[in-house]
Amino acid sequence: MSKIDDLVIARRLRQSKATSDLRSVARTLTLTALRRLDGKRKGEVVRFLADAELINGPATPVVDLSDADLRGVVLTDASLSEAVFGSADLRRANFGGSALDSVQFKYARLDRASFAGATMEGVNFTVARLEHASFRGARMGDAVSRRGAPVPVVFQSACLNDANFDGSDARSARLGGAEGVHVRFDHARLTAATLDGAELGDSALGGAVTRALPKGWTKHGVRLTAQERRKLCALARGRR
Repeated sequence: MSKIDDLVIARRLRQSKATSDLRSVARTLTLTALRRLDGKRKGEVVRFLADAELINGPATPVVDLSDADLRGVVLTDASLSEAVFGSADLRRANFGGSALDSVQFKYARLDRASFAGATMEGVNFTVARLEHASFRGARMGDAVSRRGAPVPVVFQSACLNDANFDGSDARSARLGGAEGVHVRFDHARLTAATLDGAELGDSALGGAVTRALPKGWTKHGVRLTAQERRKLCALARGRR
């Protein structure tokens, strides 16, 4: 990334206008480099870009990673804030143990990606492809996931506080063992088995489309006692 580093320091890339040729050159150099690297080296590039605040949102970042080849990228134990991965190819990406704050995955391909043990606050998965992605043991606060087709995603043992599945087709999602409060499934498509084994209190099914409600559920979710609430990840803050 020496050429990008030169653009940042000598050419003042961060201060360039959104329509400048300098940004176009930086994007081309980045996408070309990523296509040649393995997963570990791709991770090093992303960490460099994040540390230099070149892929930060919420607006279009200095270096736009749309359509970037990030297949198999290794970003374990990374700390990413407001990074934008819109439309990037992140199939089999590994975000295990990472701290993701307000990261944007809108329209990204995340098939078979792993977020095991990750902590996510305000992460946006709107229209992202999440087929067979794993969120096992993850903590999700105020996350958003919308998808028009069935999503066979693993949320087993995940902490789903404030997660938003509004409009998702979650009939193939696996939430057994998941915990959390204030999880929203308004107008989501569910089966009676989707939430089987999940402990999601004070959560709402709203206008969820399901032939039969999961056992013990009403449209307003499952009401918990104070003792039950204390056992959930929301109040334990990750100390299980």
